[in-house]
Formats: sequence, structure tokens, C-alpha cells
Amino acid sequence: KQWYQRRVRGNNYHEILWLYKAPGDSSAKPMIGTGDVFNDDNERIIDGTIASAVDSVANKITTTLTISQVSPDVEGDYSCAIRYGRVFFQSTPVSLKVRAITTPPATTNVVKGAEAKFTCKTYGESAATITFHKADGDESVGSVSVDSVTSGDIVTTTGILTIGSATTADQFLYYCKATWGDNEVKSTNVYLSVLDITSSTSTVWGLAGNVAEFNCQSAALLKASASAPYLINNEKVYADAQISWEFYDTSDSSWKSTDTNDRFTVKTSLTNPEGVRVSPISLANLQDTDNDLKLRCSIAYQTDLSNNKNLYGGTVTSGDLVMKIASITTFTASKSDPIADPITGETITLTCTASGDSSSSPTFSFTTNGESTFDDTYFTFVAVSEVATVGTAHTVEYTTKASKANNRRGGQVIDCRADYG
Repeated sequence: KQWYQRRVRGNNYHEILWLYKAPGDSSAKPMIGTGDVFNDDNERIIDGTIASAVDSVANKITTTLTISQVSPDVEGDYSCAIRYGRVFFQSTPVSLKVRAITTPPATTNVVKGAEAKFTCKTYGESAATITFHKADGDESVGSVSVDSVTSGDIVTTTGILTIGSATTADQFLYYCKATWGDNEVKSTNVYLSVLDITSSTSTVWGLAGNVAEFNCQSAALLKASASAPYLINNEKVYADAQISWEFYDTSDSSWKSTDTNDRFTVKTSLTNPEGVRVSPISLANLQDTDNDLKLRCSIAYQTDLSNNKNLYGGTVTSGDLVMKIASITTFTASKSDPIADPITGETITLTCTASGDSSSSPTFSFTTNGESTFDDTYFTFVAVSEVATVGTAHTVEYTTKASKANNRRGGQVIDCRADYG
């Protein structure tokens, strides 16, 4: 609050006036009502309250003008006047100078690796020292570029904090502080949000002949804090972005757009309720040669500084997303030499190992001679072990016992199959 006090001697029959002379005006004018001033557009620029008190013992009158919500608009010369009939007393004018942050920094969203800027502009009779701070702990941050412009008695100081190559470590609430000697003014806190790829399917397992799908997830919702969305007209705001996919061509050791291979299908991106954009791509007709195929996604965010969005764009690219083809890696028998005749009672253990998704245990089956079942004419089932999983390797042991001599030319052909669903 700003207040001014004047005392005069007199009786109780009086009228109190407060007068205001704005910078550039030729004369002072009475403030109306309780101490308000309106501009030519009938907008109130000074919200004043006048309080007066009479001390009959001391024969004094005290009048106080209180101005709320001080801004640069209230600068000027003020004086009070007391009228006793035709007698008029007026004080010497006093000047009210205002120091203020006229343009505080704004909530900003920036793409990881891009450059973001916070701007803080001040108003005063002299240049301000501008610094930026983290709201948590008041730690000063960065190097501020400062410029001052003088117009008449007013000095406008602009400070710009540049955050280069932004990372999630820069996500904080910030404020700017303007200092004139021992006096200072602080802005409200604003948030810096860093947009990035939040997750991706780093490894996808598939089977030859089937279809595999990869997903790339990225931040789409602009934020006003770590937990609150940025709102314009009470509506959530989302970042515009272009999503592209590439695969690594080992034939010439180069990354190429998936548009050049018709087995890839880029699907429509959808944004979930948490503000995460999910961008899928599928690969059809998987082949054994697709094992270790590499993909990557790129999210190109568009810069948008309009409508207070304050979005600084850029492109982020995922790490490698790898295609893995499930397969039988080893299949061995405990007895590999020819079985003597007669062989009744001799046991053989078949060990089959498949490489596949570690989160899914396959179902193993054994067949003979290219059939869909196991021919038990010459061998009798004894036992099958539980599937043992080590990393991406799944192993099962199938034990059978010879029950009859096999005179089939070439012996018995046994196949192992692992079904990942």
C-alpha cells in the first residue's frame, strides 16, 4: 500500500480532496469517489481508498489515500487539499514512482535437446538487475542476457534466460527477480516442461510368417507443472508433431524410411488420457532374415509461440527397436550313435531349446517322421520336464524308452516344435 498523510488545523466543517497528475498531464485533477481514477476508456487505473479522521483535541485533520494493486499506471504526482468554505489549503505534490515486473516469464514447453527462453521485463526509474531462480531452494540459474532502454524518466530492463539443450533435469518451477539496490520484486513461479519420447518397444519377438508391431510413445500434453496440464480457455493443449519411422538396411549400412518397404504399415497415432501419444508400426510376413532388424522412430515437434503456448520445437529420436525371430536354436539326443538290436528298455533324452520372448513360456511338442504326432510304435513316452527359462532361452527335456526294434531305413526322424501362441 502507498499512503500519504497531511495535517491542518481547523474545525469540523471541511471538505477533503485528493488530486492526481499523471505523467505527461498539464495539471492535476481531483480523484473521484473514494479515490479512484479512470482513463478515457472508462477503465479504472487507480483503485483508491480515502480515509479521514478528525482529532478535535489536537485540532487536526488526517487524511490517508491507500492505493491497492499498484502497477506502473498509478505513477504520478499526488496531493491532498482541504477546503473550509472559501479557504483552500493544498499540500505540496509528492511523486509516486513504481518499480515492477511488467512482463513476467511464462510457462514454457521445450523439446529435449532444443533451446528454451524465459523473458522477464521490468519498469522503473532506473535499470534493474534481473536474475532467474529455481522456486525450490531459490538457487540462481543460468546466465541472463540483459538490455535496458530509457524513455523519458522510465527505464525498461529486459532479461532473457536461455536454456540450451534442455533435458528432463531442467524441469523445474522458475521465477525471475528484479532488484533495485535493497529493493526487489519477484514474479510468480512458472514451469519448464521437457517433451521427449517416453518409452518404446525396444525388443519385439515374432514368428516367421506372422505380423509384429512396434510402439513409440511420446509426450503430447503441454504442462503447467509436473502434475497439471497447461490450459488455454480451460482446455488442455497438445503439441503438434510429425512421426516418422526408419529401418536399418544392412545391405548398405544405412537408415532408410519405412515408406520404401511395403511390408511396413504406419498406423494412426492416438493420445491416451495421460497425454501420451502412442505411435504404432507393423511389419508383415516376418522372415527368418528379419532377426535383429533395427527400427527407430522420430518425433518432430512444431514450434508454436502463439496463443501463449510457448512451445519450442525440435526432433527427438528413439534408440534402436529390435526385431527378434523366435526359433529352435538347439535340438540334441542323449544317444546319437546307432541303436543296437535288440534295444528294448533303452532310454533316450531329447533336449530342445528355443529362443523367444522371455515373458512368454512356449509350449513344446515332439513329432516323428514329419507327422503331427509322435509315433510310439518303437518308443514309449517316459517323462517331460518343466520348461526351464534362462533369459530368452527356453529348454525342455523329453525322455522316451525304446520298446521295439526299428528296421525303418534311415531310422526315426524326430522334430521339436515350440509354440509361443
